[in-house]
Amino acid sequence: MNKSTYSIRKKFLKFFKSKNHKILKSSKLISKNDKTLLFTNSGMNQFKNIFLGLEKINYSRIATSQRCIRVGGKNNDLENVGKTTYHHTFFEMLGNFSFNDYFKFDAINYAWELLTSKNWFNLPKKNILVTVYASDNETFNIWKNNIKLNKKQIILIGDNKNIPFKSDNFWEMGVNYPCGPCTEIFYDKGNNFKGSLPGKKKKNKNERYIEIWNIVFMQFIYEYNKTIKPLSTLSIDTGMGLERISSIIQKVNSNYEIDLFKEIINKIKKISNYKNINKKSIYIIADHIRSSAFLILDGVIPSNDGRGYILRKIIRRAVLHGNNLGIKKIFFYKLIDNLTNIMEYKIYHLKKKKKQIKNIIKREEIKFLYTLKNGLHLLNLNLIKLKNNNINNNTLSGKIIFYLYDTYGFPFELIKEICNERGFKIDKFNFNILMNKQRLKSLNSNKFLIKNKKIINYNYLSILNKHKKINQKSKIIAIFYNSYLVNEIFYNDDAIIILNITSFYNKTKEQNGDQGLLINSNTIFFIYDTKKQGKTILHLGKIIKGKLKKNQTIKAIINNKYRINISKNHSATHLLYKSLVFLYGKNIIKKRTFANSKYLEFDFLNNYKIKTDEFNNIEKLVNKKIMLNLIIKIKKKKENKNIIKIGNFSKEICEGTHVKYTSEIGLFLIKSKYYVSNNILRIIAVTGNYALKIIQFRNNLIKKITKLLNTNNKNVNNILNNIYNKRKQNKKYNKYILKNIYFNLFKKINLFYGIKLIIIGIKIINFKLLINSLNNIKKKIDTSIIILIFKKKNIINLIIQITNDLIKFIKLNLIIKKVIKNFGGYGKINKNLLKIEINNIIILNKILKYILKKFKT
Repeated sequence: MNKSTYSIRKKFLKFFKSKNHKILKSSKLISKNDKTLLFTNSGMNQFKNIFLGLEKINYSRIATSQRCIRVGGKNNDLENVGKTTYHHTFFEMLGNFSFNDYFKFDAINYAWELLTSKNWFNLPKKNILVTVYASDNETFNIWKNNIKLNKKQIILIGDNKNIPFKSDNFWEMGVNYPCGPCTEIFYDKGNNFKGSLPGKKKKNKNERYIEIWNIVFMQFIYEYNKTIKPLSTLSIDTGMGLERISSIIQKVNSNYEIDLFKEIINKIKKISNYKNINKKSIYIIADHIRSSAFLILDGVIPSNDGRGYILRKIIRRAVLHGNNLGIKKIFFYKLIDNLTNIMEYKIYHLKKKKKQIKNIIKREEIKFLYTLKNGLHLLNLNLIKLKNNNINNNTLSGKIIFYLYDTYGFPFELIKEICNERGFKIDKFNFNILMNKQRLKSLNSNKFLIKNKKIINYNYLSILNKHKKINQKSKIIAIFYNSYLVNEIFYNDDAIIILNITSFYNKTKEQNGDQGLLINSNTIFFIYDTKKQGKTILHLGKIIKGKLKKNQTIKAIINNKYRINISKNHSATHLLYKSLVFLYGKNIIKKRTFANSKYLEFDFLNNYKIKTDEFNNIEKLVNKKIMLNLIIKIKKKKENKNIIKIGNFSKEICEGTHVKYTSEIGLFLIKSKYYVSNNILRIIAVTGNYALKIIQFRNNLIKKITKLLNTNNKNVNNILNNIYNKRKQNKKYNKYILKNIYFNLFKKINLFYGIKLIIIGIKIINFKLLINSLNNIKKKIDTSIIILIFKKKNIINLIIQITNDLIKFIKLNLIIKKVIKNFGGYGKINKNLLKIEINNIIILNKILKYILKKFKT
């Protein structure tokens, strides 16, 4: 038998194909069926709605090899990676599923045949143990009487703390969901490994008895009163870790010794010159390059929240452990080459996105390395202080943890890991308080947003009329005022109205909701926004005439002009995206689009670095497609979203309103562009009359300038080119001076009580460029004070910059107050930069002596 992991996966699927199972592809790591899941963490995720009876499937028997991520939430193996030899953040789950077809007998027999038959995996029967839910006699009898497993190899697992159905061998998703007992299959690696039998309390990590397969029997429903009731349809859900079964078949001591990891680990050892393969840091890096690559492959980008934060945390954890191995330069992204060599199967398409994945990891790695050194230095200082003074019960304060997180980008889990390894505790409570304060500051105050959270408890069904009718007769089925359900509202009241039938389109991630009016003979209710929660459409607005009552019949009138403007902008986002892809190919990755009635926003990962003058070509292509009058078709529904097809140019899954023909967009104009985060470029564009107004304004402005200068358009263009060239020359000159300052600074470094001190006089240049240059210099020189002196309009300027690691110890705000009080002048402070202006050169030396004295203390 070929023992490669690739062959083991292939053999598993071939076995179940021979048992009449339909082989389906792995779903993505971002689950489409379950919005409550951060990542796909098991093989059954893509079939959840089938298990719940919400969807039907054409196949009663299915087998898959599902890629999974277990970081965050209930299934979190992040901290186990490196501690054990068989845990991973990314892994593949082999699974077979039955939907009202075979049940316990066949599921157990299939597993036994695959594992032990000479034609398949050929594992020794004596090494296999199983656990069974204590009251599941049927499963026990199948193992004992049919499989003929020795009674000593069958372990009964009861309820935890005698709470019914709370057991390691009883699987449940929650109230009102299918559930059932399970049988777990373990492999005994022998006396050379330490570990206790399954079901025993695990004091230490278990390296002897490895769980390889879990077979869940979905036969009950878990009810609200914590009782179970038999299901009418029975299902099977199984999962076996590919890496674990491969380590057993390949007869190696660890998952990290199988063929999938060998090349990666050899590369890590080569980069670090580290020879000990059992080192925890090597395992973590080898694991994390896989999860990083596959998360990016499935569309996740490092960021400060949600899935992006998890990815950032994984990458930074790997970089930190590279540092532990003595790797001080960027290295992590280089492992993608090795990973692609190992795992480039047809099902993955890693090779196609290899360059993009490497670039994203490389940028994140560079970004973290800038702060890693200083952050670790500060953390070490505080841990040494704790140890020497034996204060706070060896607990690192929440304030320091938050500072490391906020200033240096250290994820909380990394700080916790470093502290645990060195025997320190962490103050999570106060860290969470500071985090919550920060979140509260960033939240927009939106009273309806708060109220809507209460409304979600009410599940009113609003029937959507496909957004075609502009005027719709409807009945008011609920009114919310000040978050309370009421029967009547009056003039000037803000409220939320729920209708039995509506044509109003709700706000989505891609566009604004409709505006309009609810009217009858005596009442006008202005709707300024439409939202959706569950199956309920919320009409947010204000009574501007009369009163409204529950069960009243009204006419719902959509503001058609407002909707058409949104539709123009929304359709234009599709044309813009496809134009970017047409011009720049796969380097363009869409991150976010949003359309309102005035403009559209389009955010994308700009790997290509589009130049300013190239945006004219983008505009030109979009307008060309508009003028072709392409038909926009809604092809079919898919997961409550439409497939929008624009001629043969664009085809995307979308939820939103669109124009019928591209010519209705009228005109497309890029108004502005800027970076919202690292390499994420935002284009702001306008269409129709809004675009026309801007063009007319610009034309009128040019006419005024030509009239004022008494010249023509051609000469105006020459004047503008001259201004542009002079600015370019000034920029070059400023850069030249900054370069000289940069090199002179490094020559002028003096040690001042263990701190690098630089004092230098400079020529006056652009102040903004000077500050940018100082910030760059600060990244190159740690634990330093830089003092620059220059003269501007007979005013002497002192710029004092300290590095981030000194902020805590040097109070610039106190120094500036004393300087102004004692010597006069003007002072300004911004974080770690101090600017002092004086008009008397005689007191310059006195100020410098005073400042240095304060730095000393």
